[in-house]
Amino acid sequence: MRTKIALQTTLVGCALITFLYNWTTVSRFLSDTVLSSRSPVTQQSSMHLAEASKAAATIVHIVLFAFKPEVSESTKLDVSSRMLALKHKTRHPDTNRPYILSASGGLDNSPEGLQANFTHGFVVEFKCAADRDYYVAKDPVHQAFVKSLDGIVDKALVFDYHPGVFKL
Repeated sequence: MRTKIALQTTLVGCALITFLYNWTTVSRFLSDTVLSSRSPVTQQSSMHLAEASKAAATIVHIVLFAFKPEVSESTKLDVSSRMLALKHKTRHPDTNRPYILSASGGLDNSPEGLQANFTHGFVVEFKCAADRDYYVAKDPVHQAFVKSLDGIVDKALVFDYHPGVFKL
């Protein structure tokens, strides 16, 4: 049973990442450089390598919430609004300016049935790992938000990646 739950959770994360992935840069990169059996890398392919390299510096931070059954719809909406508001409320420690590049989220609508009770998903993009690390471990606004979820969120799943990087 534990293996089945772990597999379902992994599949949910993979399905969400596939859905949310930035295919514009990655598909060009993959078709021109990785999946192609054509001759040496062309000038156009080099450009896509540069785009992928730049994208690899960014961090995509995916967060999924499964709310406790007794949590009202208005509370779920409040949590979602506050999660998205972090983009404008968090400040970089050096510049005192917002440092989240983008934030989006929504209610699950997948017909696959692999959600493992996760109903709300969010994608936050950071310029670099250092910004993500500060956000997760030290940002006081984010820390207060996380603390406010006590008693509301039953479980959370977090998955971070560099776009286009599939090898360590």
